Amino acid sequence: MEVALPASVLSVEAGLQWKTVKAGVIARVLTVYRVDAVHVFMDPDTSERDLRLLEDLLRYAMTPPHLRRRLVPLKPSLRYAGLMPPVQIPRHLPPRDPRPGDLIDGVVEEARGDRCLAWLGSPGYAEVRGCRARPGSLVTVKVTGRDPSGRLLGVQSSWGDVYAGFTVHTAGSVEEVAGRARRRGLAVVATSRLGDCVKAPGDVPVGPRGLLLVFGGPRRGLLDYTDKSLYDAVVNTVPGQGSLTVRTEEALQATLAIINLALT
Repeated sequence: MEVALPASVLSVEAGLQWKTVKAGVIARVLTVYRVDAVHVFMDPDTSERDLRLLEDLLRYAMTPPHLRRRLVPLKPSLRYAGLMPPVQIPRHLPPRDPRPGDLIDGVVEEARGDRCLAWLGSPGYAEVRGCRARPGSLVTVKVTGRDPSGRLLGVQSSWGDVYAGFTVHTAGSVEEVAGRARRRGLAVVATSRLGDCVKAPGDVPVGPRGLLLVFGGPRRGLLDYTDKSLYDAVVNTVPGQGSLTVRTEEALQATLAIINLALT
């Protein structure tokens, strides 16, 4: 499952601190419901600055903490990144004393042939076989043992069926996001108070490769600036709302909870 939301979600927050906190909340919700990718787009109320800020913060949230100093350059947008709550996915919780079979993410520092030298954080370096990644790349290492000097040995691997977080993409418009999704075999579903209520699994179309849920911003709903024909369905996941408006992060939580249950 993938999600698309406008960067204007940050526009109602005053100052970088509050924008950072909101991005952290969004990252947590996406992680809890195992979202595979988030597409941040520009709606009529989005500034280029908020687009880049949300992109930076969500990418930071997905970067393993033990590798952030090597993978994430210092920049003003991340000044308050420490306010973001940890997402606590397995790749962010490496073992302190790695044993054969453990998976750890590392940063490639040297590459030669099908071997590379990767920095794993506190465990130090590992010599990795079957690794063709370039220096500076993030790789997942499966520990196989240690050499006589105590250095870790491993092979390049992947997290397989273990949820490893979401990827972050940006787009200039929701139409661009929807077009990409359809070409990849995803059904495109909009969320709106004008949509149909989700009462059964069949109420949510799913493409051969999955589903993209699209959310509106804090000032305008999706149908205020896009045509209903852009979507395979328009759903309302907060029927009879008590508040005049439902904030994007609230709609995100409610929708993912319902869709997760409907598709399980």
